[in-house]
Amino acid sequence: MATTTAPRATGDAGLASRRRRADSRRGTTVTGTGTLVRFMLRRDRVKLPLWIGGLGLYIIYIGAALPQLAPDEAGLAGAAILFDSPIGRMWVGPAFGMDAVTYERFFAGGYALYLYLLAALMNILLIARHTRAEEQTGRSEVLRANVVGRHAPLTAALIVAGIANAATALIVTGLAIGNGYAAEGSALVGVTMGLTGLAWAAITAVTVQLSTTSRTAAGLSGAALGVAFMVRALGDMLAVGGSALSWASPLGWGQQTAPYVYDRWWPLLLLVALTAACVPAAYALQSRRDFGAGMLAVRGGRVDAAPSLGTPFGLAARLLRGSIIGWGSVIALFGLIDGAFAQAML
Repeated sequence: MATTTAPRATGDAGLASRRRRADSRRGTTVTGTGTLVRFMLRRDRVKLPLWIGGLGLYIIYIGAALPQLAPDEAGLAGAAILFDSPIGRMWVGPAFGMDAVTYERFFAGGYALYLYLLAALMNILLIARHTRAEEQTGRSEVLRANVVGRHAPLTAALIVAGIANAATALIVTGLAIGNGYAAEGSALVGVTMGLTGLAWAAITAVTVQLSTTSRTAAGLSGAALGVAFMVRALGDMLAVGGSALSWASPLGWGQQTAPYVYDRWWPLLLLVALTAACVPAAYALQSRRDFGAGMLAVRGGRVDAAPSLGTPFGLAARLLRGSIIGWGSVIALFGLIDGAFAQAML
């Protein structure tokens, strides 16, 4: 009898051990993150290289175009006057170093802001695509039928964003140095670009918890980017080098590093702090909401549809109404500001 019960006891113990290990794996909220990272990188094997390559080509283009604009750096002085005006500062930034302009200062003063904007946009779309869009379409539910933790998709998306931003920072830094710009200032532009992208990845990680659709989540994050641009624009218009209002914008933090002029690294700590605040908030919100739901309640629709929705044009107008009003308002506002300061350009 002893010879028959011992194997069974051993088998029962082995089965219990395997069950405990399986339960432990299921209980980990980030289980499967590594697999999802590889899956996301494979899905984005075309999109991310195009984004990063496009940003790199932008650097190469600027390096080639500036000597065509002005054969020597002294010839940039006329163009720098526009950047130094209130309307110029609204569009490009605080105009550091425009009183003694060089190619590299002209690059940082006139074009770096739009590199930061593009990096933020890349991250908004990346996070929304790999998190809320997956829940919205039901693909995330299929994944979670396997051994995948609750926070694994969000964690994987943030890791992919980190990889993309690190690659972008390195490429931008290398290409700027290749243009003949100073190494420290080039590194500062690249790192600022990467940290700005990470900050908006973290902001989007929060907005995807608020909304039930990826379009709304990306729209909320994009609205935050628009507000940041507007606050920075108004702050930079007030004074050369920016004003106190400029420091209320994450985009302003990046520009206050003043690459190739002062090379200040410490404002980047504000971007790190913003990212560090938003990421835990995103996880906390995800833990509080149901799968597929958002923290913001969905407004109930009308019982009867309007007759205009029966036509393709009417349906498209209804779906895009919010975007049209939002973008139209922003364009009109900047048009009014441009008109108010048009005299400064003459």
